[in-house]
Amino acid sequence: MKRRTFSGAILNAIFENFWLKLIALVAALGFYGFIHSEQDAQRTIAVKLVVEKPPESVPRRLMTPIPAAVDVTVVGPFQQLEALQPERLSIALNLQAAQSIQDLKLLPEMINDLPPRVRVDRISPTRLQIHFEDIITRTIG
Repeated sequence: MKRRTFSGAILNAIFENFWLKLIALVAALGFYGFIHSEQDAQRTIAVKLVVEKPPESVPRRLMTPIPAAVDVTVVGPFQQLEALQPERLSIALNLQAAQSIQDLKLLPEMINDLPPRVRVDRISPTRLQIHFEDIITRTIG
């Protein structure tokens, strides 16, 4: 009867069917990477504001400055966020229709060209203060 030592038993357990164990380990790591690559990632990007001002014929003018861009935090698959081109995204603001309001709320639905599985988590600032004033013309003389 052959007697094994403890270290011999451990070495035998490691090296018996070594290639099968190595292939199983590589497959498990690959599967783990595939599953976790589909988890959502988060990214904050600057989205430009495209402003449609009222025509010159309207006797009102916008008195508050509108920022060039707002910060938008998006959540979605990592690959889609990496491929996202912030310069293609925009928020259209129609100030012709907003002359009577003073507080313009920015909604996620207002962002153009957002990929399908990417969603908006937060917009900062969430509201824009806008203020119009009437143009007063007087004749001097």
